[in-house]
Amino acid sequence: MGVGTVEIKRLWGEMTGSRPARGFWPRLVTGRETAATLEESSVEAAVAGGAMPLPEARRCAPGRLRSFALRQRWMSVTGVRTAFCDAGSGPAVVFVHGAGGNLTHWAHVAPRLVEGNRVVALDLPGCGESEGERGAPLVRRGAEQLGRLLDALGIEGAAVVGHGLGAAVAVELALRLPSRVTRLALFDAAGLAPAPPWSRRAGHALLRTGLLGALLPSVWRRVLEGLFVERNEYTSAFVHELVEGCSGGDMRSLAAALAGSRVELLERDVADAFAYVGAPTLVAWGDRNPLVDRRGTKALAERRPGTLVREIRGCGMLSMIERPGEVAAILREFLAAAGPAERAAERSGGERGVERPGGERAAERSGGERAAELPASRGVPGRRGLPRALL
Repeated sequence: MGVGTVEIKRLWGEMTGSRPARGFWPRLVTGRETAATLEESSVEAAVAGGAMPLPEARRCAPGRLRSFALRQRWMSVTGVRTAFCDAGSGPAVVFVHGAGGNLTHWAHVAPRLVEGNRVVALDLPGCGESEGERGAPLVRRGAEQLGRLLDALGIEGAAVVGHGLGAAVAVELALRLPSRVTRLALFDAAGLAPAPPWSRRAGHALLRTGLLGALLPSVWRRVLEGLFVERNEYTSAFVHELVEGCSGGDMRSLAAALAGSRVELLERDVADAFAYVGAPTLVAWGDRNPLVDRRGTKALAERRPGTLVREIRGCGMLSMIERPGEVAAILREFLAAAGPAERAAERSGGERGVERPGGERAAERSGGERAAELPASRGVPGRRGLPRALL
């Protein structure tokens, strides 16, 4: 039997001592919610900021990996319902998924970093269980929402780990709010170097809502299997979980999301702006990823002093699924190493500064951000770059 809204509000008040924030209630709980969903939400106390456990039906929704072991939640972040996880204690490490994904795609990496770290991941706007227009350009609004989530969770600085288009989101955040990103780890990043020409041509032809929506239902399993080089327990489970329970409607939603990210995924170019990232940076990729220009990405990364470069041999597009142990080991190595900025700060015992190209020095002070002039990003229509480091 359904539970009435009035009764749910009464139970909420008893549990939290307050009414839900305005703008949050209509999206989180309605009169159509079932008694089972309410009971699950009532078992655990609400956490700081009004966050509530993600209901079982949402955790097991099509496209989400049930093997994701960390507790998932949702809450209103500046009026937008956002799904996330927040586990462990210590320096914050934030995981950002790529196009068409969600936070559960870090299922075999994020839990390995919980010991000694505060691990956070989110569904980007319009992805997974987070609100937002499905298929809208993702990078800028993703960076904005990630910054707001860090504010809501009281995280002043974090190492940000991004995959694919999520890596472009991480770079965008590092350019806009440099003092909030203490380290930057980019796996199979979109935008550091243009994808090979044949990949771009094929991507522009195929990544269109109508065509992709018609094709995916019949080729979904083969598409997923084609993302990987080797078949192992992780890749087999990934394919099985994402195929099981997916309907034609789910395929159409995914097609819209991928088509909406087509230009950002295939044409984004942040090579010029990358030099302005002040945080210690890791760049890693699978050597069999058809969307990564290996030579161009390696050359760009090596031109930037202090960048850690790693190529994952025999690996395809989703390294965090195909080689989670290796990805976690690379991350632990990167997080444990002192970068140039930390070593300079240790020597001087004073303020942390980042050397900019041309001798410009941008000091990151606790009183706020310094607005840095950045070159325009190329390849995205209407994109004017980041003339100011503002969010």
